[in-house]
Amino acid sequence: MLRRPYHEENRVIARWLAVIAPLALLAIPLALREPADRPAPGARPLVIITPHNEAIRAEFTRAFRAYAQRELGHDVEIDWRTPGGMSDISKLINEQYTAVGAERLAGFDRTFNDPKAGDTPARTAFLASDLGIGIDLVFGGGEFDHRSLAGKGYLVDAGLLQAMPDLFRDEVIPQTLAGETIYDPQGRYYGTALSSFGICYNPDRVAALTSPHLAEFRDANTPGEFFSGWSDLAHPALRGQVVMADPTKSGSIATCYVMMLQEQLAAAVKQAGATPATATPEHLDAGWLNGLTLIKGIAGNARSVTDSASKVPRDVGRGDAIAGMCIDFYGRSEAEWTAQESARERVVFTTPKGGTSISADPIALLRGAPQRAEAVAFIRFVLSVDGQRLWNYRVGEPGGPTRYALRRWSVRRDLFTPEHLAHGSDPDENPFILAQSFSFQPAWTSPYFDLIRATIKAVVLDPREELQEAWAAIIAADQQNSPAWQHFIWLPYDYRAASAARKRLADDRITTMREWTIAAQQHYREAAHLARASAGERR
Repeated sequence: MLRRPYHEENRVIARWLAVIAPLALLAIPLALREPADRPAPGARPLVIITPHNEAIRAEFTRAFRAYAQRELGHDVEIDWRTPGGMSDISKLINEQYTAVGAERLAGFDRTFNDPKAGDTPARTAFLASDLGIGIDLVFGGGEFDHRSLAGKGYLVDAGLLQAMPDLFRDEVIPQTLAGETIYDPQGRYYGTALSSFGICYNPDRVAALTSPHLAEFRDANTPGEFFSGWSDLAHPALRGQVVMADPTKSGSIATCYVMMLQEQLAAAVKQAGATPATATPEHLDAGWLNGLTLIKGIAGNARSVTDSASKVPRDVGRGDAIAGMCIDFYGRSEAEWTAQESARERVVFTTPKGGTSISADPIALLRGAPQRAEAVAFIRFVLSVDGQRLWNYRVGEPGGPTRYALRRWSVRRDLFTPEHLAHGSDPDENPFILAQSFSFQPAWTSPYFDLIRATIKAVVLDPREELQEAWAAIIAADQQNSPAWQHFIWLPYDYRAASAARKRLADDRITTMREWTIAAQQHYREAAHLARASAGERR
């Protein structure tokens, strides 16, 4: 009998291994499940796409399965899809609906998901359709991303505003909080947890810090406390000691930068003796410039830039960096885990005073959800008292998580009572009170969320090598408020031209960002040259 050549047999074996290996990797965790963790025969599938971490997924899987068996009369098997951060998720959802629309939508064209296109045949047909992508829910991410997905028509009304009116009252879940949207008034997405944004730092690394600017850094903060404001991350004493994340990869990090801009816009308006209602373009130009200059200073101090928001506190906990910006629950969770590992505090999370709003992480039903009944039940559960207790109850408390402390705030005001707070991981914190210290002005930044991300990427992160050379030269020569400084703070547009910049970015994103980056590089090189020349003249 003829045999295949030896090398051909190897290729056949390799092809089979390529097929079998991924299946084996999927099968191993299933085989290792405890019997109680395995879905019961006949369990119905529920597909959820999410940026949430394993701890959140595990606690909500366990608790919702018990809820489904009790309320729906059957088990549910949750298929979690985790392609990355919310930016990656939004891109994937957009690509899949576009592909499905092109295949199945009569008269399809690119206006099908454009809220500004009007009642084109393609968009009218899409909004009247039940086209789906095989995914039921999107759970987590920022309000801006959910609002964008809703505007495109990908998210649909789950019917809870009509079915549960007592839940959506100011006394329980308010529609807005200090300017931030908590749930969509059309019912297309609902906030599930509240978050603030701040700074995580390593106290051991702070204690060991050496710098010619150390004394002024310590003087700028209350004794024993550090990083009371965003500007501390840009202090010259921290050059090479900060970790950043890319806002085009992480919605939570993008929101951190928005908080900095909001803070500086408000400060410029207040300094001019105006109010948000009476602010002039000149006031907002000044705040915009100050905010983006602050972000440049932080980049000047950065030792690394990561694509993952959760990596920032991990790097700080390991001592790879002194500090970085993060969403609250990442910082608090890392603080708890590192304290358990080393029996001492290696990470501290602090909220900049008056420097952050309180925003919501929503959940939403996707158009054409295959398991609509189970998906709506999951949303109901997440918003129920049983679901909300998982966010901030301590592990082992009645009704709380069983393995992981999630360290998040409930979106329900009625859970911030002595009865509930006694079981909480953070019993002294109340986001509804904290929100009063910061008034978010949606009109200032919400229309420009994507523009802000793209600008930081093009003007700050992509030319970071040149930026850091300029930053180091300016610090060494003490050249702030000099010709070198004017080149360093250059921007491709001011605030009053943001709408035009947004349009230009939408028309040709690649060319626009490349031009901004090249121009920024040139300005940073000139800033470095002028600062060094000035230092040489003084010597």
